[in-house]
Amino acid sequence: MRKLILIFLFFILSISLLPAVNGILTDMGDRYLLHVWGTHYERGEALGYLMGDQIKDLFDNYFFTTVVGSNAYVYNTYRQYHQEHFVTEDRYLQEIQGIVAGMQLAGTNLYHAGLDRDLDEIDFLFINSIADLSNAQISLACSSLSSWGNATVNDPQLQGKLQITRLLDWHRSPVLISNPLLVVHHPSEADEMKWISFTYPSLIGALSAISQEQAAAFLNVGNSHPNIDDEELSAVLLNVRNGIERRDYNNDSVYSNQDLWDALSDSNHLTGSIIHSVQEWPDSSRALIFETNNTGTVSRAHGENSGIAGDNLAATNHFRKLIDPVYCSRYAGIIDSLNQSSEVSIARQWDLMAGACGVQYNMMMIQYMPSQNTVKWSIATSYYGAYHE
Repeated sequence: MRKLILIFLFFILSISLLPAVNGILTDMGDRYLLHVWGTHYERGEALGYLMGDQIKDLFDNYFFTTVVGSNAYVYNTYRQYHQEHFVTEDRYLQEIQGIVAGMQLAGTNLYHAGLDRDLDEIDFLFINSIADLSNAQISLACSSLSSWGNATVNDPQLQGKLQITRLLDWHRSPVLISNPLLVVHHPSEADEMKWISFTYPSLIGALSAISQEQAAAFLNVGNSHPNIDDEELSAVLLNVRNGIERRDYNNDSVYSNQDLWDALSDSNHLTGSIIHSVQEWPDSSRALIFETNNTGTVSRAHGENSGIAGDNLAATNHFRKLIDPVYCSRYAGIIDSLNQSSEVSIARQWDLMAGACGVQYNMMMIQYMPSQNTVKWSIATSYYGAYHE
């Protein structure tokens, strides 16, 4: 396990440090840290310019090989489906255009031999729908546990404040292991705020995200994917980003979990996803789980269909409210641990989730303590999952 403890990175950049594009990339040896600022186009251009080679490497050696089995016909079929059925907001179209322009500016070779053409904006839009279009092809076994109130009141650091631990489980692809990325966004748009994204190069949606206003959202794949209505579909990772990055998505003059709820429930999703949402204010905490698929979106709160003891809320990859819950060994492991004691310190929550939910293809483990302004971020190695001590 390679664990990094991060104090929040929402600092103002000095003008004297500004490079040719609106970004600064730091190679930390086993992971990357990228600050980007400006408009969506400018932030995308910085990503493409500074990480063009890594973006191309991921496409060549993960997205094309693992997700579609190096089959150009399958790839083009999915890509055409995306073009015909998905809608994308202009701000994200501009960001993708910026990525391609940045890669071109950096001299990145966009030619792909398997497709016999240069990659374009549509390819990168398609990649950002990976959670929607390929649930059956990729092994995702994510999990998360949030704790607050009586569960954390005896922890000397938390004293009743909120914490959440999240395991991101994905293919143990060597190119993914080599390219974990933390992006710190500094938007210039008046309706957006600073936020951080734990991700991989070319994914601009919010897979694991934390905002400047101490809200966080972590996405797990669901277990039910009915295809009832495939018109005007939306990429769920971009919906989650809307709920995190936008200052007031639903125009109710309050930034809260409700913005994320509305961003999800306003959209039509092809497949199932489970989003664990938390936020802390000076005098209160709130944790909710949003379950969504092509039939709609529901919210699951503390005590609803969970079986979880104390002030704790857990999610794995199984719907527990949108449809009847089914057995999950990882969820059962969380229940067993919390039945022994529902009190969860910072250290115990980390160890509890590692023991109950750690799997061989765990790629990232993230623990966020809003009141401490701190994130613990562990990544996988070639030999061990990120949870492994």
